[in-house]
Amino acid sequence: ILQTNFDPATSIFVGDGTECEKHVDGKTISIHGDDEHFARSIGITFLTSMEYFGPSSISKRIEQRTSSSRLSYSPPPPVALDTRRDLACHLLSGPILLLLCGPQGSGKSYFCQQLGRDNLHWKSYSQDTIRNGKAGTRQAVEQATLQSLRDGHSVVVDRMHLDPPQRQHFISLAKTMQVAVHCITFTTPKEVVKDRVEKRIDHVVMGEEGAKLAVRSCGELIMPTYQEGFQLMSAAGTTDSVQRFVTLYRRVVSRGEKEENQQGQRQLQPCNTSTRSEDDWSIPRFCGLGSNVYLPSIALGTYKMGKSVTTETVNMAFELGIHAVDTAPTYNNEDQVGDALAQQNGIMPGVIGSEDDSVAINNEHAFCIAKVPKRATSAEQVKQELVKSLEKLQRTQIDLLLLHWPCDVIAMDTLKQVWSAMEDCVREGKVRALGVCNFNIEALRLLLLHCQNTRPSVLQVERHVMLPQWDLVDFCNQHDILLQAHSPLGQGTLLDHVVVKKIAKRLKVSSASVLIQWNLIQNVAVATKCSSKKHMEDALAAIRDDMVLSNEDMKSLNGCNESGDERMVCPPFMFGDEACCWGRYATTKSK
Repeated sequence: ILQTNFDPATSIFVGDGTECEKHVDGKTISIHGDDEHFARSIGITFLTSMEYFGPSSISKRIEQRTSSSRLSYSPPPPVALDTRRDLACHLLSGPILLLLCGPQGSGKSYFCQQLGRDNLHWKSYSQDTIRNGKAGTRQAVEQATLQSLRDGHSVVVDRMHLDPPQRQHFISLAKTMQVAVHCITFTTPKEVVKDRVEKRIDHVVMGEEGAKLAVRSCGELIMPTYQEGFQLMSAAGTTDSVQRFVTLYRRVVSRGEKEENQQGQRQLQPCNTSTRSEDDWSIPRFCGLGSNVYLPSIALGTYKMGKSVTTETVNMAFELGIHAVDTAPTYNNEDQVGDALAQQNGIMPGVIGSEDDSVAINNEHAFCIAKVPKRATSAEQVKQELVKSLEKLQRTQIDLLLLHWPCDVIAMDTLKQVWSAMEDCVREGKVRALGVCNFNIEALRLLLLHCQNTRPSVLQVERHVMLPQWDLVDFCNQHDILLQAHSPLGQGTLLDHVVVKKIAKRLKVSSASVLIQWNLIQNVAVATKCSSKKHMEDALAAIRDDMVLSNEDMKSLNGCNESGDERMVCPPFMFGDEACCWGRYATTKSK
């Protein structure tokens, strides 16, 4: 090419391999991108095929097909993401007005009881009990709410709030008092609502007639929107997710308490959430997924773990107290993970469901996370892959089955049948819970419309202080999906981050412990690779009694990505202009 007579200034090179940059310790490292690198080296303008030719006919068809079949969604305003961050990181102060939206029997009363337990900051008002335990008027609830807000208390209002006009009374009241107004929508399944109301005793709405009324109310609920004036919106559909929001809102402090804690010395203590009696400032060891399924907060990741060391490493993890293992067919070590699981007969300390935190177990009690690989794009292939995984893992049942990647099933328009096959696996007793990996908001919007019997209970994505993904956190909290962070250490690159090292030095712990606890405090589970006993001990230190990240620590860690997000896991097939992709494959650092 260089021997031909052409003018580089007026020439262009059209290719596919765009440049990808990683930013490590202030240095920019180029990876991938042979085409773009070549064009730059000879001074030619580089354009992708999308930029030069426009969207291909295939891309247009995919976008047209999926755009009309996505769950409706409006991006949250910036204040909502800031509020979500502060609530998750226990940095939020009151007073707050919290509206509960949902039919009778959806769990609102339970939420109020748990929120107000031994908590003097929160006041709870219900129209059913506003008159000394008897039903009263909405105006009476408004007056009581107004007075409590004036006194500096945060208030939770237990009414159905099924539509915008019902909610607007209290939103206007919050604006008058210049306090933030949040809402939690209770999306409890109709059959659960019906059963609860039928079994009620001594309640205004109970029995068969009450159940009919409650079920009808489920269909009348109009989901809240940020346009109504809320600063934050969330959703809870199971007792476990309700409890997670109870924990978060119990951490909201009054302005007076905030002033007393300016030095950031609020302490957190570990707890076993299966007891349902967690301390307000606790770090959960287990995350409930509904249907009596509990995901350990820390799971052992096995990506790029060599076959020769996998069995020994997984065994060591279980012996030390890491009770979950995360694997996939493409990790090429399922056989070795299975050998380790098969050896887990005996005593495992800290297993949920036991009064003394120690029970006799077999390999069926070691929590196993498996995946449907990218290559499985049909229902038949999903079931074939699961059979292989069960055989290799020496299990009769997988605790959590994740769809590994969204791109191929969306491109081939088989997401619906693939998810349906995964739902079949739950019905057949081969899987206990379902989830997805590496889905962005657009891919989740597409998936949620295809769920018939089982919604994703977990989203596993890359998440760390350089890639907090607050928009994704907000979406998941609005749709009752638990986040699990893979690569919480940024594949090791964040261990030497100056902010992380400073905090670790002060607390006399490892950088890994700091990074892992940053996620755990926010009720985000982690799947982290540990190649040695020391690494495992560092991970477990994040839920230890004497390991405490202060409010100021959390603020400092939240500020690590001020110059832009940084993605460490960059498979080329997840970059492009399609909605389910992470963006154009140009850089891992976005301003």
